[in-house]
Amino acid sequence: MDLRPKNNDELRKLVRNGVLDCEGKNLTCNFDINIEADIVNCRDIKCLSIKCYGDIKCRNINCWNIICVDINCKDVICLDISCRNTNCRDITCSNIICRNITCRNISYYAVCIAYQNITCNKIQARRKKHIQKTIDGKITTKKKQKKK
Repeated sequence: MDLRPKNNDELRKLVRNGVLDCEGKNLTCNFDINIEADIVNCRDIKCLSIKCYGDIKCRNINCWNIICVDINCKDVICLDISCRNTNCRDITCSNIICRNITCRNISYYAVCIAYQNITCNKIQARRKKHIQKTIDGKITTKKKQKKK
């Protein structure tokens, strides 16, 4: 079963002590999520965009834009991410602007900027002209260990 609130007012009614606990369900919204709470135990989030003044902990996010404090999930697929920290397995989107990015693979279209550090196995732009940089830190790609 999915959580399908009709608007942000209905979504806010599900928040308890600053936490929206999805209890392992999908969160599907046909509107822009704008919430002052952590979103946890969510299987997948599907919406237009997310403005979350807390952390997001879920399996997958599929939306247009994400603006939040922290993202901790398996996959993020969206157009733009703007947040403090991103920790996940794979990121596929157009633009990423964060404080720190830590994940397995990053695939972006034109812009990937972190204020501090980017740590990943692979980072790749899908456009010939692109910007990939950190302002105060460094980009570190981890080499895969060969099995003996």
